[in-house]
Amino acid sequence: MQPHELVVRQALYWFALAVVAPNLVLSALRVAGSPGAYVDGFAPTVLVVLAVLVGWSVVTAYRGVGAVTPLRWIVAVCCVALAAHPWVTGESPLPYPPLMPVLGAGMVISAMVGVGASLVIIPAFSLGVALLRAPYMGLLPAASEALLLAISGFVGTLCVDLFQRAGRSVQRTVESTWVLIEESARAARRALERERWDGLVHDKVLGALKIASRAPGEGVPEAAQSLAREALAAFRGEPADPTGSTDLWRRHAERLGLAVAFDVTGEVTDPEVRDAVVAAVIEALTNVARHSGQGTARVAGSLGDDRVRLAVTDPGRGFAPRRTPPGVGLRTSVVARMRSVGGRAEIRSAPGRGTRIRLAWDRAAREPAAPSSEWHLRTVVPFLALGVIVLALNVVRGHGQWSSVAVPGVAVAGIVVIVLLTAMAGALPAVRQVWVPFAVVVTVTVLVLALITPPDAPLDWRYWYLGAVTPAVAAASYRFPPGIGVGTAVLATAIVAVVDAAAGREYWAFLVGSAPGLLITSVGAHLMRRALDAAWRRVEESTRRDAELRVAIAVEEERERESAERVAALAGTVGPVLGRLAAGAGLTASEAREADLLEAAVRDQLVAPGLVDVDLSRRIGAARAAGVRVDVAGEDDRPGDGLPDGGTRPRAWRAVLHALLGAAPRGTSVRVVWAPAGGTIGAVGPEMESVLAAVSEVVRELDGVRLSGDEDSLLVEF
Repeated sequence: MQPHELVVRQALYWFALAVVAPNLVLSALRVAGSPGAYVDGFAPTVLVVLAVLVGWSVVTAYRGVGAVTPLRWIVAVCCVALAAHPWVTGESPLPYPPLMPVLGAGMVISAMVGVGASLVIIPAFSLGVALLRAPYMGLLPAASEALLLAISGFVGTLCVDLFQRAGRSVQRTVESTWVLIEESARAARRALERERWDGLVHDKVLGALKIASRAPGEGVPEAAQSLAREALAAFRGEPADPTGSTDLWRRHAERLGLAVAFDVTGEVTDPEVRDAVVAAVIEALTNVARHSGQGTARVAGSLGDDRVRLAVTDPGRGFAPRRTPPGVGLRTSVVARMRSVGGRAEIRSAPGRGTRIRLAWDRAAREPAAPSSEWHLRTVVPFLALGVIVLALNVVRGHGQWSSVAVPGVAVAGIVVIVLLTAMAGALPAVRQVWVPFAVVVTVTVLVLALITPPDAPLDWRYWYLGAVTPAVAAASYRFPPGIGVGTAVLATAIVAVVDAAAGREYWAFLVGSAPGLLITSVGAHLMRRALDAAWRRVEESTRRDAELRVAIAVEEERERESAERVAALAGTVGPVLGRLAAGAGLTASEAREADLLEAAVRDQLVAPGLVDVDLSRRIGAARAAGVRVDVAGEDDRPGDGLPDGGTRPRAWRAVLHALLGAAPRGTSVRVVWAPAGGTIGAVGPEMESVLAAVSEVVRELDGVRLSGDEDSLLVEF
């Protein structure tokens, strides 16, 4: 047996003892109050033997050795004692034998002998009880009571079997949880790598191409050479520049002609976090140089291996973020780069008040894979199904009680509330906003049903409502925080005791009713929840090292796959040009024009990756080379946000763009505003009738696309 299964088995031992021990005390009290119920010596002998066996069970369970042997002896003694009843009754036999509570408890735990054996013991025991009770209460009522006893025994057996199955399922469930963690880590890494490469492309590739294309026929500017070398180094997977972060920022500020005041302490050693933070600050400074209208800025904060806090501020013209959303640079090189390492970026600005960009990152502590609420719910559902049966039996058997109260409608309403509580105990989330009202409603319902019970109500099934509410309270003990279910059970029984005393009934009478079952079941459910959680932790701890290694390998595989795909895509297009720039070779006018077109193509794919595939990029490039101006603007449309690349809507957009750009003459201006959920394509230029006709042929075959236009312009709405 695996260690985690032993934990569950040990909890079952304590649960069995929790069933037997209170009933042993109750039987002893009943025997003491009924001296003539048995022949001399029989009842004390049975009680002493059972007390010794209970003590033996407690000692072995406490030592962790296993209490199955003494518990099996308890079941055997209870069965023999019941079988001996016809020959050991005394001069004053009682309709309900004083030893019956503990003997019935022995039957309930018969699953400790074995599930198969309990299926024989329970019917035989129940038949014996029916034969003993029939002379006093009639055959049919005795059979009905025996049936309820048998059902209680089968419920106990099923509980033992279900908990053992749950214990054995821990290993599989933990492993499946790690599989989900691995899949989630893969997906997260893919997204983060895309964002990292988007930032690199924007900072290095686009920067080098833009600078070089602005100076044809001249030597390549040092800034373009440096960016091209850094981009090629990233393509080759070379380590990053070991220069300190502040020195890199100071060098970049000098290239931009900015006067930047630095007040930064510390350094980051994690290469990924360092690259992201360095790139984010570089882009923030670039943004200052391009848009602030000022030549000064300030970078302040601290760097560390556990946290990063930085602020880049400038006193420039600022902007209104709501009316002018951050551009591609801030999105990909600041916000996305920080997000790629689990950090965050906050951009605050206002017209005339400058801009402040705050960067923050905290090392996330890896938490153990905790049992999920779905797993807890799957575990408790079978018990709730059994609970519905128990609830129904208590309501049916207590019919004579609740139907005879002064206001039966209140009792019926109480039954409805108990049914709803039972259903909600397994469906609602285990949060404070739920379990506090739940406990209040249970206690109030018990109070109301106790108050409407007539003062002279017979003891038989007087406390049916405690039995009916037991499944709901047990489910609360299992699912809610420690003490909630047990505390609710104790409060409910205390309320019943107080009401009984106020009504002139024996305040202890509830002990012979359903209250012990309510208390024992609540404690047992709590013990089993703790045992299953402990078993989960043991399995999680034993599998953590291998699982974390598997997750780390998966993350690295995704990083390498994304890097390989991006390098392959970029090396064939911009690689040769970047090589010339890195070598310092000047560009001719035609080469500068080519670099300009390449920059535009790369930017298109960066702005709208879900739209611009290889074929469309070539079509847009050809149109630009032919004198058509094409501007592409788009939202953040990574896969998973909106429609995936290759879906129906991107195909419709591409079909329209291929038709439009293929027919557009020189001098046409095309504006593409792409969003996965909708957007527009507009065109203005000469001879738009032929372009409109070409686009109409395509739009006619598409659903949800609207085309309008005239001789000077056209608009396609998605």
